[in-house]
Amino acid sequence: MNHSLYRTRFGELAISPEKIWSCNPKLLGFPDLSNFCLIHIANQGPFLWLQSLDNPLIAFLVCEDKNFGLNYDFLSPDCGSFIPLVFVILPGSTQEELRTHELGPLQFCLETRQFRQWIIEQPKRCAAEVQAAPPTALLPSCIALAITDPSPSEAGLA
Repeated sequence: MNHSLYRTRFGELAISPEKIWSCNPKLLGFPDLSNFCLIHIANQGPFLWLQSLDNPLIAFLVCEDKNFGLNYDFLSPDCGSFIPLVFVILPGSTQEELRTHELGPLQFCLETRQFRQWIIEQPKRCAAEVQAAPPTALLPSCIALAITDPSPSEAGLA
């Protein structure tokens, strides 16, 4: 299997072409980012990191929509099998809770390894279904890491 080395927030990683996701159209506010990988860190439950392969300093925490009582199954007119994910906004203080970017969900198309961001006016709510792990269908397309330090270091980026 052909692997290329990429600098990431989590250090240098060997990533095969089968684990690279392309963003089309590009994320709002990030016109220079096209290629990403999904990183699953053991013991981080249902959360994944959407790591830019174009800029090692940029990684977004994402999660399946249903974990937050949201349902974006209606998104895809042009994708067969897809998984909707949402950006997770980390708390700025201990008094805040995890939140999501409800109006900008992501749609990951399994057949093409492409994803896109949708901008919607109103989220569709459902009963929260908190999962212990990320969506099973996405795991083969993820990079699996085991990190003991809960805060990724940027030391490997120098």
